[in-house]
Amino acid sequence: MPSTAKPTASLPRNPHKPSPFNPLDSQLPLLTADSPVTDYLPWLQYAQEELDRSGINSNVMLMPHPLSFKNEQDKVNTTMAYQDADGNEGGSWNTDMMVCRTISQIMTAPLQGKRHRVGLLVSPAPWVGVRREAGVDENGEEFVTYKPAHASLFFVVAASPGKPGKTLAIWDADAEGEISRKVQERGLQEPLQVREGLTGIQYHLYSSLINRAALAGIYVGGAGNEGRTDCGPLAVDALLSWVRGEQGELSATNLGEMGQHKLAK
Repeated sequence: MPSTAKPTASLPRNPHKPSPFNPLDSQLPLLTADSPVTDYLPWLQYAQEELDRSGINSNVMLMPHPLSFKNEQDKVNTTMAYQDADGNEGGSWNTDMMVCRTISQIMTAPLQGKRHRVGLLVSPAPWVGVRREAGVDENGEEFVTYKPAHASLFFVVAASPGKPGKTLAIWDADAEGEISRKVQERGLQEPLQVREGLTGIQYHLYSSLINRAALAGIYVGGAGNEGRTDCGPLAVDALLSWVRGEQGELSATNLGEMGQHKLAK
């Protein structure tokens, strides 16, 4: 999450705790750039178990499904059926995205006495003009694959006692590189506007929150993934770091103290 610390892959790790880079004998799937979205679900369940075990961040409600869609129509458009080269109707070309949720589903999920919502963001691939890759399975049935879209994390943090508004923070493995590029190459000034700092479903989440309630702050941060692995495993690794308490207790205060980029509304 917004932390100046490097991903926990480079830090001392309990060898008995599975990680996205080395699941050991946990039967959790090894996450790679080609992992389907459904491979992330057991990792979210495992993150919940780690959260329960840690005894830290007991005010966090971890979402069991990724957030991907602005609304139901967006989900329908993204997961709609396709036609093959011969004009025959095929199945949904990215069926595994059906497990993902809309903003409304995420933001209306009961908090069960918790205060903060934390979860995985999986930006859906554009549903118009996306090249679909067809294949044939062992039974001779045609299927369609796609590259999983960009993964990041969201943190919707309740205000500290006596303070107004929620805080939205995004952990994105691309954040540092992208913000540096925009500041240096495009000559933009920090703090960047939200439109410049957030993209896709990240921005749609912000828009929904700003319409629902006052936001006290918007942050984006995360170690760059240049020379490292894919954004998905890095996002899950950062999530495990948080739920295990390695970054301390989540609060609106510590988000602002971590040296990450605060965005201007």
